Amino acid sequence: MVQSIDRAISIIKLLNSTNEKEYWAISNIADRTHLPVSTVHRLLNSLIKHGLVTQISETKQYKIGPMWMEIGLRQLEKVDYRSVAREVMKRLASEVEESVYLNIPNGTHSIIIERMDSPLKIRVIDNLGE
Repeated sequence: MVQSIDRAISIIKLLNSTNEKEYWAISNIADRTHLPVSTVHRLLNSLIKHGLVTQISETKQYKIGPMWMEIGLRQLEKVDYRSVAREVMKRLASEVEESVYLNIPNGTHSIIIERMDSPLKIRVIDNLGE
């Protein structure tokens, strides 16, 4: 069944292509993926079942479904921004010889979640969590 996965992915990539149109007719999908319309129809129904593709009822056209947003947001929650930013912050602090802070929004303020101190003797130091 790997072939089915490859075919489904080719459909998903087409529907998600940024330089193309947002909504696709099944015949256009079949033409662009070089798959039979019956195969495209079967795969689209499976993708719709899982929320990966949505069909617009009025036009019978297809587009990327809402499940991709959920998947993306869940992955974003897993990113450790502090470790990702730490190396960049070190380089920046060294280059500008000033302290560098990574903040997250908290209402109209922000909270410091990471800090790289200036190498200079005279410097401003704010604590994490402030």
